[in-house]
Amino acid sequence: MKLLIMCEGPNEKEIIDILLEHGKLIFTADDLLGLVPYHARQIKNSGQVKAALNIYPEEVKVLRVGDTQSEKLTIPAEYKHKIVGEVLYGKLRDDVREIISTLCQYKNVEIVAGAVCIDHVRLSVAIPPKMSVSKFMGYLKGKSTLMIYDRHPELQSKWDKAFWARGYYVETIGNITDETVQKYIKEQAEESRKEDSRGMLNNAHPHP
Repeated sequence: MKLLIMCEGPNEKEIIDILLEHGKLIFTADDLLGLVPYHARQIKNSGQVKAALNIYPEEVKVLRVGDTQSEKLTIPAEYKHKIVGEVLYGKLRDDVREIISTLCQYKNVEIVAGAVCIDHVRLSVAIPPKMSVSKFMGYLKGKSTLMIYDRHPELQSKWDKAFWARGYYVETIGNITDETVQKYIKEQAEESRKEDSRGMLNNAHPHP
């Protein structure tokens, strides 16, 4: 799966080029559609982007780079089957992390460990005995959606109010120690990053 970059401001493409040149990103030029970063908002009028989409036979993901996320990505109908989604990145990703933390505090739910990954969130939480898992998940997903759309109103029309997928996966951990859970989530997040670099192309954080 290739990655199509959507730069939100005047300098992001130049920054991406510099980071690529010095090997500071998880993905490389080989992972990019057409081997180069594009302004994905040009998808409607850029012959280069369309040519690259026509040549590449598989699905493509869009990486939005920048803080405002204000550009509206308009995908021509002939490419909608190929563009499979956009990557959670930058300011939006930070907001998701902050909102989840805040909502857990409101309900006295302790976050033992957590990771906001590119297209999902992993959490290990200690829920008060009187609260069911289903009630907590309904609260967390419902309230977080409202708060995220309050900060990023441009997403509401794009995703038709469905920020989260309908379902979720849950498992109780019994007598497993907090340290074991933290280690597991850290290892899973690291494995996700490795998978991204091998071809899933769902992340683009510079290395520290």
